[in-house]
Amino acid sequence: MRESLTLHRELDDEEGIAWSLDHLVLQALDVYEYDRAYRLSEAALGLFQRLNHAWGTAILCFHVGVAALARNDLAIAGHRFEQAMVAFRDLSNNWGVVSCLVHLGFAALARDDHAAAAGHLTRALAQARSDANVVGMANALCGLASLAVAEADRERAAYLLGAVAAISRPNRARTTVYERTRHAAAGAAAPAGARADGGASVARALAAGRATPITTVVGEILDEK
Repeated sequence: MRESLTLHRELDDEEGIAWSLDHLVLQALDVYEYDRAYRLSEAALGLFQRLNHAWGTAILCFHVGVAALARNDLAIAGHRFEQAMVAFRDLSNNWGVVSCLVHLGFAALARDDHAAAAGHLTRALAQARSDANVVGMANALCGLASLAVAEADRERAAYLLGAVAAISRPNRARTTVYERTRHAAAGAAAPAGARADGGASVARALAAGRATPITTVVGEILDEK
């Protein structure tokens, strides 16, 4: 990828430079080099904005947000996700809208704003269901499981994680490293809670989630609202 960046620079190909930088952003995120990811994503975003490249600008606003969130720059992350969501809506790209809502939910959860987190994640869940976006539904459910962990509702967390478990691994490439980190954190917290309270109720909830189609779980949550 660095060689590609060098070649695009030799060609003075600004769009190619921007995409090469973005690919390096994803690589940096996957090895937890969040400062490098943030720096590279801001550089790529600046190029796409100068080129008036709508799709590149939308994607890079989102990736800047992911890098900022991963390094706990919550205000910057929220701003970039909001910008990205507007750009994705202008492009009629619902996948991007769902991804931004999920990450806005994670950002709100990091601020301990549980009401805002629930609102963003529920909106993401509703949009993902209307689009039959299974990965989006799983990511929103994982966010809601993380919220349940934060609220010490271990049975609800286990139920939601059970529903997510069957589809998470096959769809790994469609999630960001931040989403996968949150999946892992929520997944570790539920068994820890199970050990703390004897395990039986959490184990039953996890098994119930695994036995329930994800679309049914989504419908149950949306019917609560």
